[in-house]
Amino acid sequence: MPLFGKKSQAEGEASTEKVKELMRDYESLKGGKSKRISVEVFARKVEAQSRDSQGRSITSYDSITAMFKDRDNIEFPDYLKFVLKISSEETVKRVLTDIFKEVDEGRGSITGEELRALEGRLGINLDEDEAGRIISEWDSSGEGKLDLESFLLYKTNNLNR
Repeated sequence: MPLFGKKSQAEGEASTEKVKELMRDYESLKGGKSKRISVEVFARKVEAQSRDSQGRSITSYDSITAMFKDRDNIEFPDYLKFVLKISSEETVKRVLTDIFKEVDEGRGSITGEELRALEGRLGINLDEDEAGRIISEWDSSGEGKLDLESFLLYKTNNLNR
């Protein structure tokens, strides 16, 4: 699985391919599109697949189950959150850039409503006021929107959300 340090097939491809790659990885972990995966099964599979060259697990069953203690099953937004927490800074930026580009419609910035939609893809529900507060706090241009750079700063500083 590419997210545990092995070279990804899409390593040099445009960032718009990274989320698709992660979706394929997630479907593979579940055993297919129509299947569900419990937190316990997910934790066992990830722990087994994340061993380093000495056989030590990079991420433990306990840390994974603690991360999802209020969940029965892992959905794609949960998986994405997990990947972002364990990945390199480069991978995090690539995934977040991919999601940003899917929402910004080529304008290079997102509005509060688009931020809400984007965060929804990450499994985070923002209300209008919270989206407005985030934009006013992180908007470097003062236009009431987040450009990609401001969005990446916001998300990398708030990955635990």
